[in-house]
Amino acid sequence: LGPFHANLLVPAFLPGGRTTVDGVHLLHGEPVHHSAFARDGLFGYSTSHLPAWVEQKTGGGIAAAAVQQLTLAELDAAEEVPGLELLVDRLRRLEGQPWVAVDAQQPRQLEALGQAVAQLTRDGQRFLAQSAASLINGLVPLPPQPLDCQGLAQLRRRSPQGRPLPGLVLVGSHVPLADQQLGRLLQDPACVAIELPVAKLARVLEGPAPQEQLGSLELAWLMQLREVCSGEQTPVLFTSRGELQCASAAERRRLGLELAALMARLAAAVAPGLGYVVSKGGITTHTLMADGLHREQVELQGQLMPGLSLVLAGDLPVLTFPGNLGDAQSLWQAWKLMQSAQ
Repeated sequence: LGPFHANLLVPAFLPGGRTTVDGVHLLHGEPVHHSAFARDGLFGYSTSHLPAWVEQKTGGGIAAAAVQQLTLAELDAAEEVPGLELLVDRLRRLEGQPWVAVDAQQPRQLEALGQAVAQLTRDGQRFLAQSAASLINGLVPLPPQPLDCQGLAQLRRRSPQGRPLPGLVLVGSHVPLADQQLGRLLQDPACVAIELPVAKLARVLEGPAPQEQLGSLELAWLMQLREVCSGEQTPVLFTSRGELQCASAAERRRLGLELAALMARLAAAVAPGLGYVVSKGGITTHTLMADGLHREQVELQGQLMPGLSLVLAGDLPVLTFPGNLGDAQSLWQAWKLMQSAQ
């Protein structure tokens, strides 16, 4: 896609409590490398300082000293015309496609960056951004959300007789916050747990005739899903908690993709009779959309709760729920909102 004028690193995700100050990425004010997310076997890291993070993730290919920083002071000053002109001039003078770590605590700071980038792209410059979703609000002047949370819930599909169709909740994320959210959801008697045992699945995938054995297990889980969907309850399909220790990062990645693909196949098999899906975890949601539902694009409808985007995959509402977002109640609250459509 390149070349690009510069690479912008903007991980601030304001609805999720993630900010960046002086080049240090924070979660609710604490350096993010102190969090459980930093200990992930596949995506983990040992520093919250973005230039050092770039050096770590590139295996030293890009030195921390080569990563530039765009500060809160520069972005705050850009709210006024002279400061915006200085910001535009600084970005215009970047050479050699450098990485630029961007601070952000408030939406207005990302809006200032968006104005500067828009002005430069009109002049023919191109930027690559590795970012969270908050940057999009700075780059694009979005109108007010047309549907409130109740309006979004009313997108739930119905039977030909007008009765709301059942929902499905998928939980692939395994961080402690997701564990808490899943535990709270399963306290509700209207939710039925269907657990995919990760250790057993790993043994099946490594053993003889893995596809035959997996096919038999998959059929049993599919029958469970259909049975719950035929009643008045919501099936909650989730991988067993904790992170299975693998021999290598490649093996861990392969297992994660296999699990996500299994969940996507099961969800897709019951999708024609569903009113909505709540999907928690980035890989889980991406695999559901791309491989399970075979969607090349989806239509964004709005946010049911801060950071929780509801999209239409065809006419099926899918609530995308990041693994690291919300508190212990959020998954249950989101499910209750989707269930409220009558």
